[in-house]
Amino acid sequence: MTFPFWERPLTLDSEVSALRSRFYGFYLLSCEDISMKPQFADGELADPPAAKQAAMDWLGNLADNADLRCDTRVCVPIFVDLLHGKTRIWATLGVRLAHLEASYSRPPRLRPKGRGESWTEVTSEQLGNSRYVIPVDEFAEIELAGSAALTRAELRDAYERYKTRKEIVRGLSGR
Repeated sequence: MTFPFWERPLTLDSEVSALRSRFYGFYLLSCEDISMKPQFADGELADPPAAKQAAMDWLGNLADNADLRCDTRVCVPIFVDLLHGKTRIWATLGVRLAHLEASYSRPPRLRPKGRGESWTEVTSEQLGNSRYVIPVDEFAEIELAGSAALTRAELRDAYERYKTRKEIVRGLSGR
């Protein structure tokens, strides 16, 4: 069942517990991806396999996630200058694609499991850079006339009138 973003099927305590488990699972998956042994304090994580499964389940259902489908275009006031009658806001304008390049700053070292052999460095021929295109939020800092931020409706109206980041910032600045 799909819920609107403002309706939550879990209590806050249950949702925070699920988030905690999921983030531990992301940590475990990341460690596995880079061949790093996870490190925990005594009693920190009771059920690592369940945490890893929670992360994998979440990743497998991204398309159905209500939190990821909601409109994130909002603004928040970060400074109000009453003397000069200006308000500075941070606004989320939408989502854009960004290039990400991943590489090792220092080559990893490997040791065959259970053989007692020493650690060996991975040669540069075995490593390569990875390039990705990832979605990221597009932000802008805008100075408005007056002592109030924009409502969501006013902000979204501006998005309809102005089509580019530059146009939005110019159109709203000093408004």
